[in-house]
Amino acid sequence: VVPVSETIARRDVADVFLPAGKVRVIRNGVSLGRFPFAERRPGPVARIAYAGQLIPEKGVPTLIDAVHRLRQSGVTGVELRVAGKGAQEPELRAQVDRLGLPGVRFLGHTD
Repeated sequence: VVPVSETIARRDVADVFLPAGKVRVIRNGVSLGRFPFAERRPGPVARIAYAGQLIPEKGVPTLIDAVHRLRQSGVTGVELRVAGKGAQEPELRAQVDRLGLPGVRFLGHTD
C-alpha cells in the first residue's frame, strides 16, 4: 500500500488494519529535471484545476471559498475546473450557486 503521507499511512494501519510492514509512503511530486518550468507571460485568466474524489476529506469547499474570496477582493480572471465524482458533489454545486461564482465548472469523472 502506497499512501502519500505519514498521516494517511498511520490511518491505514490504525483504522484499516493494514500490516505496517506493507505500507510505504511515497509522496506526490514532480521531477523538475524531467518537466522543466517554461517561462511564459500570465494571461488574463488564471485557471485552477482540482482532480479527485468529491468527498469531505479533500477540502474542495475550501478551494471554492478561496475562489470566492479572490473574486470579492477584485480578482476577476479566475476560473475553477473540478474533475471528479463523489457524494459531496450536490453540496459543492449548491455552494457555487449560493456564492454566485461564474467560471466554476464541474467536469465529472475525467480519464
